Amino acid sequence: MQLENTDDILDIDKLASFYEDLNRGNIIIVHHGMVNQELVRAFLSLAREKFRNTGDKKVVKKRVFNIMVECLQNINRHNLEVPNEKGMSSIFMIGIEDQDYFIITGNIMMKKNVADLEKQLVNINTLDEAGISDQYAAVIKGGRIHERGGAGLGLLDIARRSAQELEYSFREIDDTYSFFSLLTRVRRELKE
Repeated sequence: MQLENTDDILDIDKLASFYEDLNRGNIIIVHHGMVNQELVRAFLSLAREKFRNTGDKKVVKKRVFNIMVECLQNINRHNLEVPNEKGMSSIFMIGIEDQDYFIITGNIMMKKNVADLEKQLVNINTLDEAGISDQYAAVIKGGRIHERGGAGLGLLDIARRSAQELEYSFREIDDTYSFFSLLTRVRRELKE
């Protein structure tokens, strides 16, 4: 689903609310800046510790953890660090809202690639669980690796594990670059 407005995600006027969420534990991890393998390992270790006492079923924690890994790898692999007056860089956030875990990522990308990525996201969001599994299997069977790494499985894997529609937006930075935001939700299931 195309997000209508991502201003709520990064609205400076909502800083007090964001601070309260941090204090309540609703925000588990937030990072703005470069992502490398060392940071990925640190985030995964921190997430393991934070998930330990949530009361959620192990299968839910595993889904969130795997989506987190895929999202961080996507940022690491696809983010473009470019000088810009808006100071935009990659962002990663994971937290809890009502009955869902949420994972928010954002990164700079080439504007010329927006249409292809949006087409892929629209396609994924139209598929049911069986359709996602079929497309996932077809990509694995095809075995084509992209120039920046990966075979195009990342978003399919995220959709498969979240079992919810992927929310996204594209914001133009300038004539060459856009900022891509992805919001993924995973339904919480508490232990009985």
